[in-house]
Amino acid sequence: MYPLKTGTAVAGGAVGTAAGEASAAGEASAVGDCGAGVPSADEGCFWHAAKEKTVTVCELAGIDGEIEDPFGGDLEDYIKTVDKLYIALTQIADKIEQI
Repeated sequence: MYPLKTGTAVAGGAVGTAAGEASAAGEASAVGDCGAGVPSADEGCFWHAAKEKTVTVCELAGIDGEIEDPFGGDLEDYIKTVDKLYIALTQIADKIEQI
């Protein structure tokens, strides 16, 4: 559906929010628990360590706002999400090519 350039690669880990990834893995809650009952104020926790090094796709692309999760929505919600992701990832790829 979307034309992608071949030969473009991104090295490194996933882009996302550390709290969101930890929460999805059952390691943290949205209220600042860093997992295993360790509060987020503890400098040694995963969330605290990753927080300063993590950005969202929109932040990396230089786009205001965020891309909503379409889970539970209809087909139109998923199409809108794909469109937003395509725009953001294209802008990120363009930035990488300039490096």
